[in-house]
Amino acid sequence: RRVHGIEETGAAQYYRDAKILTIYEGTTAIQANDLVGRKTARDGGQTARGIAAQIEKTEAALLKQGGSAAKTVAKRLKAAREAFVDVVAFVAGNTKASPNAVFAGSVPY
Repeated sequence: RRVHGIEETGAAQYYRDAKILTIYEGTTAIQANDLVGRKTARDGGQTARGIAAQIEKTEAALLKQGGSAAKTVAKRLKAAREAFVDVVAFVAGNTKASPNAVFAGSVPY
């Protein structure tokens, strides 16, 4: 569309971006709800815990290297893994009893 020189000002791009953003956010939420509901809750978080176990092995390998950078990465990775495991436990334990609480955090999860 061409309305009063809108193409020349760049405003048309902002308009298109604003329209796409709503589609993007909706798709993100749908995929996030699927990850929480069908992927994580379905098996009680077992697959997610398996991934966490693999991450823990990576932490051990980093610590074995002994360098300061590797130790720093291992420390941060451990903190992230522990937070992830806590969230998985929350999702697995509350999906049926408190679905709104679980699915409210699906996008950041």
